[in-house]
Amino acid sequence: LDVMDGMELLKKVKAINPSVKTILLTGWNDKVFENCNCVDVFLQKPIMIPDLIDAVEIQISTRQREH
Repeated sequence: LDVMDGMELLKKVKAINPSVKTILLTGWNDKVFENCNCVDVFLQKPIMIPDLIDAVEIQISTRQREH
């Protein structure tokens, strides 16, 4: 069984379609991922639902402006 973590998944998604917007929810500090080019937004756990909603809405509006 081949198992991949979330970062590997996001890298593969971005490789297939770089315009896909990604949000990473993590318990780690975002500095751990600062060299990662596959994440558009980092939200550190614990998160508040309004913060997640805001992040999603921003990414949707950003994507719409790009197209």
